[in-house]
Amino acid sequence: MRLDSFIIWFPLALVICMGRLYAQECPSIQSPADGATGVPVDASISWTSVEGVPSYLISIGTTPGGTDIINGFNVGSATQFSPPLGLPQNTQLYVTLTLFFFDRPNIPCPSTTFTTQEVLTPPACTTVATPADGATGVNGATNISWNYTPTATGYRLHIGTTPGGGDILNNADVGNVLTYNPPTDFPPNSQIYVQVTPYNGNGPAIPQCNGSSFTTGDVAVLPNCTQLVSPYNGETNVPLTPFIEWEAVPNADGYRVTIGSSPFASDILDNASFSTNATLVIDFEPNRTFFITIVPFNTAGEAIGCSQEQFSTLVGCGPFYDPDSGELVSLHPEFDFPGTVGICQDSPTVLEAS
Repeated sequence: MRLDSFIIWFPLALVICMGRLYAQECPSIQSPADGATGVPVDASISWTSVEGVPSYLISIGTTPGGTDIINGFNVGSATQFSPPLGLPQNTQLYVTLTLFFFDRPNIPCPSTTFTTQEVLTPPACTTVATPADGATGVNGATNISWNYTPTATGYRLHIGTTPGGGDILNNADVGNVLTYNPPTDFPPNSQIYVQVTPYNGNGPAIPQCNGSSFTTGDVAVLPNCTQLVSPYNGETNVPLTPFIEWEAVPNADGYRVTIGSSPFASDILDNASFSTNATLVIDFEPNRTFFITIVPFNTAGEAIGCSQEQFSTLVGCGPFYDPDSGELVSLHPEFDFPGTVGICQDSPTVLEAS
């Protein structure tokens, strides 16, 4: 029997080495149920896990397969997603999951549908998330952010240097967002008062929402954001023990790094501080997408608005870090077949892998 008769065994050996079989089936949407009505506008979408899928891409739209609400958001290995701005009221929506692979084509799954509730009351008040109420020494270049309020379709923002004052921003409609970047820096060494009022088609939050305040510090220059050099943003087939490097920022004293298996997690690295612009990570899980945020900082504070990046690890059996030798070890099997193999007729043939 010639060598080409044995090629069929090679993928099987790889699967055994990886310890998993890569499933092709689609997950089942658990909540909201297909065809459900009266679904809350702050509902989360959840689904069953599919073994061997690096990431799930979720889209939500007003037509089957539509993306006008959420467009192919990568949630990593998470099996739940909460739309950050909620869902539109009294609307039939369609959820589409796509199985993300980097070694073969992605698999789009059939859409499911549900209808959201009709909202008949104004939203509740929200709270300012950053800067924290009562914070001092805040950099004047800071942004204002607040928490999502269920049923809100927009927010009005009031900022001043006196309680209730609007000399910086006077009751401006900033739309359905959760952050505001002022066009100019706040004045140094000043107390700043902020009031955020959610609204929807039924009116603004009632009663009037309480405000918060913070005090700015001296004028200081924040560092800029950085970006990944290796692996680069979106890279696939990244080794399981990569040397992660990002661009150095000239006036940064250090970098805070968070890595998670979903955009919302920090299960790999949680806001760890580094004085250099690189680190070695040992033994990532194969066939997974990981999400990384790097925030430079100095004595003036942290860089503002740094974006999250992502990369995907290779499918395979290494290389892994060997703590005994200090070297990277690959567990990929190697085959050395002769040109021909003789098999006796009517005799059993056994192929073994060790």
